[in-house]
Amino acid sequence: MKYFILSILAVLSFSSCEKDDVPTPEPTTKIPFNMVSECNEWHHSGGYSWYENKGEDVVKDDVVISGTDLMYTWSARKYYFSGDTTISSRSYKKMYFDAMDSTSRNGKKESEEIYTSYVAAMRQDGEKVYYLDKNMTEEELYADMGVEEGERLEYAFNYSDAIVKKVTYISLDAYTIRKYKLSNGYYFLEGVGSTSGLFKDWQIAIHGDVYLDKFVRDGHEINIEEYPFGI
Repeated sequence: MKYFILSILAVLSFSSCEKDDVPTPEPTTKIPFNMVSECNEWHHSGGYSWYENKGEDVVKDDVVISGTDLMYTWSARKYYFSGDTTISSRSYKKMYFDAMDSTSRNGKKESEEIYTSYVAAMRQDGEKVYYLDKNMTEEELYADMGVEEGERLEYAFNYSDAIVKKVTYISLDAYTIRKYKLSNGYYFLEGVGSTSGLFKDWQIAIHGDVYLDKFVRDGHEINIEEYPFGI
């Protein structure tokens, strides 16, 4: 289940966003929209609830007090690139996320944790993006942003072998971004990735997970909720 609640994250890391020095394009000109850029941010959030049994029900002053507590966990993640690294003679950008995790019991906040975590090294070669996470020894193709209609989406987490059914375009500032409608009813956006979130397929976790809410590039944003399942 996906939740749409605004969460404010403490900014734990800073990166300099170098704006692309490009002119406003002619209508027929497409400026390359790079995924691997310190100008980009991916905002994820989500939560789930469960019941925790703390014992049998008790009666106090003729009132039944339940022996079960309602627990709720909320998480938010902001993914971004910050800094460079060289691995096996290749240059990469380093991706991190800033996180906030909180837990409440019967509607009262019980704990909260804020932290930053390294995610992966990523690089872009034309329309192809490669990644190397902390558990990998060799890079793999993250996605090919140049896929055409009728082709299988080349995306590392396309476990369902979704096919591109239609290619249209959306605008973000001076950029024109390909929007791929897939055979599974979801979308994949050029330079953004899966509308479910980074490093994710399109399955909805039974016990909750974080999902992409919005993508931001240099203050301009795409509201991912405009691209729901099956539209």
